[in-house]
Amino acid sequence: MMLTKGVYLKKLFVGLFLFAFAFVNFGFSSGPKVLKVKGFYLGMSSQEACDEIHKLTGTPNCRIEQSPLKEEESIMSSFSNSVTSGSTLAVFFNKNSLRVTHILIPLTYFGADRIILREFTEQFVIKYNIPGMEARFNSEGQLCYLYKDPNGYAVLIGSEPIIPWSNQELVTITEIPKTNNLNFN
Repeated sequence: MMLTKGVYLKKLFVGLFLFAFAFVNFGFSSGPKVLKVKGFYLGMSSQEACDEIHKLTGTPNCRIEQSPLKEEESIMSSFSNSVTSGSTLAVFFNKNSLRVTHILIPLTYFGADRIILREFTEQFVIKYNIPGMEARFNSEGQLCYLYKDPNGYAVLIGSEPIIPWSNQELVTITEIPKTNNLNFN
């Protein structure tokens, strides 16, 4: 049986995706040291984040409010109404260091509001040089994809029920707390 060029390329792409998935699950590789998505990256200053929100959305000002998750964090968003009232691009930053600790970008900012989540994830992995992502279900039983990088960050694609206002699919980039100071004695 002869494979057409389209079928061959599709099978090759799926094979490469599964190969990359195996690498990430067995710890053989890592993604970029600093993952920069749509101009945002962990550790950037809150002012840089506000500038990126302005560039991406055209919103002249950034709204800042208290994080509902942690006392020491604030949320910066792109809309004049509360970040918790609907779908929005948002970054969390530490109030003391003014450095970004979490990034939440709705898939609509990638032009992906009508694409299957798996297809978006496959493209994201290629574009941002991620070795692969693990398919899993969140606490509400919805499919999402997760990647944890040894460089200290995690990427989640899908909805995130721990974010109280999030009823949408997002790319969420989060710092992974360092565990080298754990003491089990």
